Amino acid sequence: MSVEKEPLRDDKQFDKILEVATRLSDNARKIVLLLRYTGMHISVLCKPKYELQEVKRNGDVYVVWKRTKKDGKEAHTEILKSKYIDFDIGEYAREVQGRKRKRSRQYFHALVRRIGLKAGLSDLSPMTFRHTLGIDMIERGVPRDAVRNILNCSERVLRTYLKYSKGRETNVLKKIGW
Repeated sequence: MSVEKEPLRDDKQFDKILEVATRLSDNARKIVLLLRYTGMHISVLCKPKYELQEVKRNGDVYVVWKRTKKDGKEAHTEILKSKYIDFDIGEYAREVQGRKRKRSRQYFHALVRRIGLKAGLSDLSPMTFRHTLGIDMIERGVPRDAVRNILNCSERVLRTYLKYSKGRETNVLKKIGW
């Protein structure tokens, strides 16, 4: 069972993480942007069984990833591409997956952890970004079912996002004196 990861508290934390990642390498910067603005699991990037691409529809660009599950059903996720992602995600995925020396999930976890430590966060992981995105969507009024469909997550995970969202709300209200 996975450990619950705390979301990022604010944009300043993310800005610091992105600054550290950018200084480290272009690859690290791309990973941080992808995780933060798509909410994808890191395995989507490093496992060729996932079809990861950009799709243009009605003037918008969507990041789409899908795979066939063991039971034959297709798991499909798509999210509007963020204006902050300034590279072709499908091309980047093909580059990562096509390297002679493959990158494992553990490699990306270690990279994100190292970035977090340099940014002053002791417990940064790829899931931190996913949880932050889920909470941001909830706080911006995206319906619960839409959040579940976009992130392809369970009701239990969604309740975790709601719990952190309410915690953030309580902290904001305390700060303004309510």
